[in-house]
Amino acid sequence: MDTIDRMPAEVFPPGEFLQDELDAREWSQADLADILGKPAKAVNEIVLGKRRITPEMARLLSQALETTPNVWLNLESAYQLYKAERSGPLADDVSRRAALYEKYPIRDLAKRGWIERTDNIDVLEAQIRDFHLHKFKWAARKKDDETKVPWQRAWFYRTSNLAWRMHVEQYSEAKLQKAFDELKPLLYAPEEIRHVPEILRKAGIRFLVIEGFPGSKIDGGCLWLDAKSPVVAMSLRLDRIDNFWFTLLHELHHVKYRHGKQIAILDTDITDNDGISEEERLANEGAAAFLVPQDELENFIARVRPLFSTSQIKGFSKRMGVHMGIVVGQLQNRGIIEYSRNRNAFVKVRAILTQTAAHDGWGMVA
Repeated sequence: MDTIDRMPAEVFPPGEFLQDELDAREWSQADLADILGKPAKAVNEIVLGKRRITPEMARLLSQALETTPNVWLNLESAYQLYKAERSGPLADDVSRRAALYEKYPIRDLAKRGWIERTDNIDVLEAQIRDFHLHKFKWAARKKDDETKVPWQRAWFYRTSNLAWRMHVEQYSEAKLQKAFDELKPLLYAPEEIRHVPEILRKAGIRFLVIEGFPGSKIDGGCLWLDAKSPVVAMSLRLDRIDNFWFTLLHELHHVKYRHGKQIAILDTDITDNDGISEEERLANEGAAAFLVPQDELENFIARVRPLFSTSQIKGFSKRMGVHMGIVVGQLQNRGIIEYSRNRNAFVKVRAILTQTAAHDGWGMVA
């Protein structure tokens, strides 16, 4: 049979039971104080409920009154719990706060400045009330860690919240194609990345760089504020030129194919092709082909394999008009060369991009 916790209608302080014991023995409080070797004031305060019964006092009372220490400790615990349960909003606040912490990374959100630190549960609930509104689908569901969903949901909410404040030109597919044409010449020199935000702004695409939360594995995302307002966001989780360009082109191909209009797309571990959807396959193929024509890459691999010296990769990169790091990234992702090779080709780009892009994170609040 299931047990049911029942709270008595009223619990009396242990001092009342102690006074009953004294009355039964016809002892005064002073008599008990002498027996215990304690000040009369201490006994009086226990009787009046002004002082708690400590383990030491419980032991002394048990010896004087021929009981066990647990009798007095249990009476004290029951009374204190009764008072806590009857304290009103405090218990309810704890439950409400626990529910929020279960759904959202409250401490991380406050640390990032996305919400204000507060002890007021009503204010806290109001601040994150809209976080749950964003639904999204993962690029590779079977490998995603669902414990990270609160962090991912918060990242997407921040993305859309900031995107609404941005002013861009009206979007059209023709403008997106023009943007692709204008991005192509930027692939060779890392410093040219600073022009990306303005090119996308003129194409009608809201572009943001938002630092992800540790362990969330977010690379980027695509969502639409409405039918004509695409948003592309990146986390720069891997601060290197090949990952930047592949993620950007991946998300732009989501926009090109009108992916994410109904449910936002979250891309995690973006270069992992295992078990991906048709949408992700199209975005991956589009990004890879834009960066390096795949027939050219296949021809290069066939001619050079298995050597792939630094000078050979540099020569091919120059002929393709792209930075060497982009070619090395594609070769590594294909498993053609080891991940330990040519690491110096992966130039960092975050410091360049955040000079011109709307961004949030790395110690700065947008």
